[in-house]
Amino acid sequence: MKRRQFLQILGVGSGTLLLGANATGCLGVTPHNIEDIFEQKGIFEPNVFLSIHEDGQIVLAMNKSEMGQGVMMSSVTLAAEELEVSRSQIEAVQVHKSAFGLQMTGGSTSMASIFIPIRKAAATAREMLRMAAAEKWGVPLASCIAKEGAIHHSDGRHPLSYAELSAMAVQQPVPKDPPLKSSKDFRLIGTPGQRVDALDKSTGRAVFGTDVQIDNKVCAYILRSPVMGGQAVNISFEPALKEPGVLDVVSYERGVAILANKFWQAKRAAKLVEVEWGEGQVEGFNTSDLATAARAKTMEKGDFTIKEIGNTEKVLKSDAVTSVELNYAYPYLSHAPMEPQNCTALVDGEYVKIWVPTQSPTVCLGFIENRLGIPPENIEIEMTLLGGGFGRRSCVDFVQDAIQIARKRPGVPIQVQWTREEDMSLGYYRPQGACRMVGGLDDTGKIVSVHSHLVSQLLFPDIGEQFGGLFPKVIPEKMRRKIAYAATGYLSNTSLMGFIEGGDIATCKYSFPNFRYDFSPIHINVPVTAWRSVAHSYSTFIMETFIDHLALEGGQDPLSVRKQLLSEHPRYLSVLDAVVEHSQWGEPIEKGWGRGIAVSEFARSIVAQVVEAGIVDDEIVVRHVTCVVDCGLVINPDVVKAQMEGAIIYGLSMMREKIEFVDGVVQQRNFDSFPALRMHQTPTIDAIILSSENDPTGIGEICLPPVNAAVSNALYASTGIRLTTMPLQDAWVNRPLQSTEEVSL
Repeated sequence: MKRRQFLQILGVGSGTLLLGANATGCLGVTPHNIEDIFEQKGIFEPNVFLSIHEDGQIVLAMNKSEMGQGVMMSSVTLAAEELEVSRSQIEAVQVHKSAFGLQMTGGSTSMASIFIPIRKAAATAREMLRMAAAEKWGVPLASCIAKEGAIHHSDGRHPLSYAELSAMAVQQPVPKDPPLKSSKDFRLIGTPGQRVDALDKSTGRAVFGTDVQIDNKVCAYILRSPVMGGQAVNISFEPALKEPGVLDVVSYERGVAILANKFWQAKRAAKLVEVEWGEGQVEGFNTSDLATAARAKTMEKGDFTIKEIGNTEKVLKSDAVTSVELNYAYPYLSHAPMEPQNCTALVDGEYVKIWVPTQSPTVCLGFIENRLGIPPENIEIEMTLLGGGFGRRSCVDFVQDAIQIARKRPGVPIQVQWTREEDMSLGYYRPQGACRMVGGLDDTGKIVSVHSHLVSQLLFPDIGEQFGGLFPKVIPEKMRRKIAYAATGYLSNTSLMGFIEGGDIATCKYSFPNFRYDFSPIHINVPVTAWRSVAHSYSTFIMETFIDHLALEGGQDPLSVRKQLLSEHPRYLSVLDAVVEHSQWGEPIEKGWGRGIAVSEFARSIVAQVVEAGIVDDEIVVRHVTCVVDCGLVINPDVVKAQMEGAIIYGLSMMREKIEFVDGVVQQRNFDSFPALRMHQTPTIDAIILSSENDPTGIGEICLPPVNAAVSNALYASTGIRLTTMPLQDAWVNRPLQSTEEVSL
């Protein structure tokens, strides 16, 4: 079934049972409501999770974005489990519905947030079907059993299919708290299976944003200032209009768009357009200058003290304590999804429709409403599959491109397709920053104090305009925008932002007797946003290499020190014990190679890794990663292992990746200068999942944070050189030859 057919089901036809669910379960509706709407429109309400059609087809409306992480497969598994059908009997469709509330995918929270609601929606359908069968047969409800897409009677009479029962089911009372299956009775949850989206993706039938095809679609290629934020001052484009397929050249606040029948026609004609650009928002900016300034700031008093236990300052000044210091630095990073940003928009008077691969349809809706003054009921968002997200597609700058250009050609669908170069050099980034870590060791080598001062650009204050749509609509549009800016601006000057930016440093579980975390924000015009694992991508690197360094400086075993400091956290101890059991930690290793260990928590999941790494021809080589994760109850082990492996590979790519600004211009423009890990560089990965009876926690980002720390620790074990600057490959090549202790900025 195509998505459009599914939407038609929502609007017309009889013989369709539709059920909705909110964050805690099913909406409070009466049988009269369901039956009445069923007869009139075949629709229950927005906020729809599940529909059972008269021909027996079951459609699951997803409120999460599928971007390769497997949420479609997991959602289908949850629904199929409670409905007592096979996964293949359910079709999942991404749908934007205002009744879903804040609809956003990120933070590795999808499974935790839908584990109960989808099961309750499916269980409600199952119970209403059982009640319908009991009524039809005139038998007790307890004798009606849901199995294999039908209701069976305990005496063996001929079963009734869900399709046969749907018309009667809408007349049944809606259970307020339908019983959910016990974990001991699960058939599908916890078992592997072929992904429900695999075939369409393998055969090219899957529709991503770049695949959108609409009658009369016009393609836009955008010329942009080399310095982000620069606007066109003078344009000469007459020769371009004579090129085959070219329809128009339009200027708008974010660039100059060449419109043509085909994208390649627009791109070819763009060479004939001459543009004089005004000053950009980062004119003259150099990341090298920022690195120097951030490093200097770490030596000063922090702007905010986010966390303090004991008295680090007093302890570190004691003559009985040996002070150990390391300085860290990390660069801007591009998200670099395989599918560059894109959006197709149709603006026609008071109606707007967009086709978009987005992590945040709610933000898209609010942004369009704010910018165009269009009421939400006149805005339609068609969600496509996402060719990767990693946080980048929670932003709406590419939507802004499409709607601004589409406004200039009312009634014409405009497809904006960014190039790889634009995606990498003019997008949002992971922040750049620096950190100073100072630890204290007593005369036995025990860690008695840790002081951290993190200096980083803030994630969210730069995108206030995008979040204006999240404020109540009774507030005038201009005021909403001002409030959004004011709110994010306020957060940038509070300790709350320091907590968010601190990652593992802010949420540190190590039981240091004295611990202090200071934070100082960087205010600069480079746009930044959440990147895979957010602040943990650098904070875990900082904390886990520093713990290792302190342990070794004190003559202690890094594993033993971690276990001692985490003795009150059994989940941490379990993953550490498991990673040691499944790796060769502690065993001899040949010269030139070392093993490093690291542990981390993100999205309420715990992960530990042991890495084997060494230097070959002056290149860092990682040959083996053992990874153990506790992510609660596993919906599909194949999906979990794929996410574990993918996050490790994404993290290891950081060893060579960076975004640099020189005079305001980004230097990295494609994968030749921003190199993702290649197949021949990928290590052997052992992904081990610990069994758990807890509800599902996160997995999509969990295994990224520890891997660079474990690599750095392994290299220290093999070379005696401590790398504290990312990317690690640059740190190795540029290491001070006289140093055997630290490589710093």
